[in-house]
Amino acid sequence: MAEANPTFSASTVSTHAKGPLGNNMLSTVEAILDPAALILSLWLVSTSIEGGVPPPYMILALIVFSITFPGTSRLQSSVMGLVIDTLYSWFWVVLLLLFLGVATGYMDEFSSEALITWLWVAPLSQIGTHLALRASAPFLLMLQGPPQRAIIVGMNDQGAALASR
Repeated sequence: MAEANPTFSASTVSTHAKGPLGNNMLSTVEAILDPAALILSLWLVSTSIEGGVPPPYMILALIVFSITFPGTSRLQSSVMGLVIDTLYSWFWVVLLLLFLGVATGYMDEFSSEALITWLWVAPLSQIGTHLALRASAPFLLMLQGPPQRAIIVGMNDQGAALASR
């Protein structure tokens, strides 16, 4: 069996980026959606209750981004699956944040009213943004341009398996 010439291998011309953001707009939006929804909801709650975004809330936003990036793709889930998955993920994020807050003694820096409000506003904002993404996904895909095509040359086992995908 002939070996592939690495100079003209498909891997050298592949445009798929490695990492959480991929190489298309939809996967980038999916990766940023959860952290952005959580951080913006935190800032909204902080601004409405505290009158601004004090430094402890900025640090909390950084921690939340670190925990939740990259976000989860939930485009293929049912609406009920989306709600359950979001609430389940939010439960574990809250548990981790609570543990970090108690362990560091940092909980006293926050208004209890703001934290309790954020506990229910954050998952609602996540669910809302995911539903909005579902509605706008066809438009985002259209902005990316036409789908890329691949030409498969050769009729061996690997080529047949690739063509059948």
